[in-house]
Amino acid sequence: WAPPNAHTKLAETAAVAHGQQSATGIACTSCQKQKNSTDQVEEDRVLRTGAMTSLSCASMEDVLLSLEQDTAAAVAIARARELIPEADVPTVLRLTPALLRHHGHADAAVRKAVLLAAEDLAPRAPDVLPECFESILARLSDEDPQVVRRALLTAAALLRPALALIAKSTEDGASSAELLWQRLCELKERLLGQLVPARASATGAQELTAAIKLANAVVLAYSLDGAGDGAGDGAGDGVGDGAAREEGAAAEGWSLARLSPGHRLLERHKLEQHGAATLKALLGLVAEPPSSEQQPFHQPPH
Repeated sequence: WAPPNAHTKLAETAAVAHGQQSATGIACTSCQKQKNSTDQVEEDRVLRTGAMTSLSCASMEDVLLSLEQDTAAAVAIARARELIPEADVPTVLRLTPALLRHHGHADAAVRKAVLLAAEDLAPRAPDVLPECFESILARLSDEDPQVVRRALLTAAALLRPALALIAKSTEDGASSAELLWQRLCELKERLLGQLVPARASATGAQELTAAIKLANAVVLAYSLDGAGDGAGDGAGDGVGDGAAREEGAAAEGWSLARLSPGHRLLERHKLEQHGAATLKALLGLVAEPPSSEQQPFHQPPH
């Protein structure tokens, strides 16, 4: 026999004990989850470190696999750039989409690395230029000013190889040449828009300098006076950091003076007009220099 309220007391005691046990269990479960999470982070770090170490001496096949699976993209791109000079054309054609798919990567350093890699790809396989300029145009609207700057400098480095490819195009490559020419025309229009003094005032100093270097490359490429030598365009500020500069493809592959009359896409007098318009825009900047209050390249003026 127990007092009338004894069962109630026993029940309350059991409930409290069960509650404490449950709380302890929850706490233990929470600790275990936190430990598992920490272990997972450490495991991921080890895997990334291992991937980075292995990629530093990886073969092209390993690099391609890493790029396709988005594993250690920055290291994979760096290794790809080391391998590209020795790669054959079929390999470069396989590598190009795997590399360029990272042009919108979350890491700005990776986006810049992709643009630099584009400069390495083009001399090995000029047919990839339309894809390269698609990535360049996309990155001209990048949120990171340094990526925008890199896109402008890469465009300057690849302009002459692109014109050379269009000039040599045959009926078999007509669609690719037309696509590339459309992208060069879009690039020209966007560049001219940035060289308007009012818009230039809304551009960061480094980005504006890169835009001026691209404009300089356009003027030289689209004029008879500068048609024979483009190797020095933008020298000293990172233009043509890739293999394009080293192999001299820009200087040797394109000359307005050697353009065949009656080319279906490139007309000499129109190219000269484009060059003159770009030069006029540059002179306009000299006459009315941008203000010191500068903002990112891709941001419209207020």
